[in-house]
Amino acid sequence: MVDVQNATLAGGVTIGAVADHYLGGGGALFVGAAAGILSTIGYVYVQPALEEKIGLFDTCGVHNLHGMPGVLGGLASVVSAACAGKSLYGDSLGSVFGAMAPEGNDDGAGEGRSASQQAVNQLLALLITLGIAIASGIVTGMIMKLATFDSPGDELFNDVTAFGVPGDGPKPSIAPLDAASMTDASRKKGFGVSYGFELDRVGGVQPGS
Repeated sequence: MVDVQNATLAGGVTIGAVADHYLGGGGALFVGAAAGILSTIGYVYVQPALEEKIGLFDTCGVHNLHGMPGVLGGLASVVSAACAGKSLYGDSLGSVFGAMAPEGNDDGAGEGRSASQQAVNQLLALLITLGIAIASGIVTGMIMKLATFDSPGDELFNDVTAFGVPGDGPKPSIAPLDAASMTDASRKKGFGVSYGFELDRVGGVQPGS
């Protein structure tokens, strides 16, 4: 159920790339539903596979909620741009796709670009964005592995021993478990149950299940 709750936000992520494009009610529903399904698949199947195969731990679900739905939105923009024309947008075509306005229009932004050319540009923008994101992620990971930065040690996904609020009392001593022994259920709890404890929303530390 937590996966579905998180996936409700995926539609908003995907529609961002085509928010000013003409989709109609049915198109918007289709894009939102596809984003929710894709995000849920990411949480249930893709994330555990990435953890097992390459040791990639997406603790905040960024890949599932923003990454894959964002790519879907970029692909949706390619399709919507390919379908763009006077029949759908009328005189507003140049306002939505500036380069598709006739050459020599009042604001000088028009290039007379065709719908197919605009679709290719949308696809190139998506590929460039993915390239920047992947490259910057790799560089950031390499930097974070430098000895200059403190290693989190064995207590991953847990900051209860690093932060304290006045009145909380002594910080609990937590014996971490081996990450390989973590179950799917423990990963989805959202707190620190994978290491034998669970943070209560009101405060304090409760025994993990």
